[in-house]
Amino acid sequence: MDGGFDASYWRKFIERIGIRLAGDPKLLTFLTDRRVIDYSSLDGDAGNRPIFGLDGSGRMKFKKLIIVGDPHITAEKGPQRGVDSAEVLRKLVSHVNQHHSDAELCLFLGDMTNEGEPEAYTRFRTLIEPLAVPFKLMIGNHDHRQNFQEAFPDNPKDANGFVQFIHDFENQYRLIALDTLNGPPYDELRRHVGMLSEDRLAYLKESLTGAEGRPVIIAMHHQPFRIGLPGMDLIRLLNGDEFIQLVKQYPNVEMLLFGHNHRQITGVAHKIPFACFKSL
Repeated sequence: MDGGFDASYWRKFIERIGIRLAGDPKLLTFLTDRRVIDYSSLDGDAGNRPIFGLDGSGRMKFKKLIIVGDPHITAEKGPQRGVDSAEVLRKLVSHVNQHHSDAELCLFLGDMTNEGEPEAYTRFRTLIEPLAVPFKLMIGNHDHRQNFQEAFPDNPKDANGFVQFIHDFENQYRLIALDTLNGPPYDELRRHVGMLSEDRLAYLKESLTGAEGRPVIIAMHHQPFRIGLPGMDLIRLLNGDEFIQLVKQYPNVEMLLFGHNHRQITGVAHKIPFACFKSL
């Protein structure tokens, strides 16, 4: 998006996953880009403009889904490599509370910490405690599953102990969040490549089938296909092809969300729209 705002692309994108707007134009925000996209500025009839959040009566149905990518909070205070991610997270929490307290959910896409230490999770928990909206946390390659779950025992997990969950939105959309952490063991080389074991894929299949045709958004930390960044493509989801073959059996999957790459990237792969979100 930094290269320019393509109205036609975003109209198609939102039409794919959104609900049509009736009445006055509204705002849709993408916090991870720290910008506001005002769809009232697009050409065309506002009464037919597709957008999240409103049904044909103009009543709010899908309030907001706030997505936060890769906080990478450290146990030590102060800037790391020139960036104080804790200070950025504080500002994000304050911004959400001030401007987006009506959000239905705030979803963190993994890499809550940089090294997965218990002290880092304690610091992360302190930073997000003031958040005024419901939130759910996912894990990524920089996380440690056991340390995370000890710090956040109430965060949802599946029957096998993986940080996977379903969130059914008021507008009938189903969000399926997957745990792609390749560990334990947390080998420094092995852990950065994503993996969905057989039991995690079985959870995905069960969740997709249980949606019974409702539109589905799948969130995961690792991208399941190459995105053109050689270094990051080496540490994508290792069994991404298996994931794609499963998902393609369910035409109601309307969106893939992931982090991991510390860049904002959007597009369509295997006929499914996807969005990758920046790190803090």
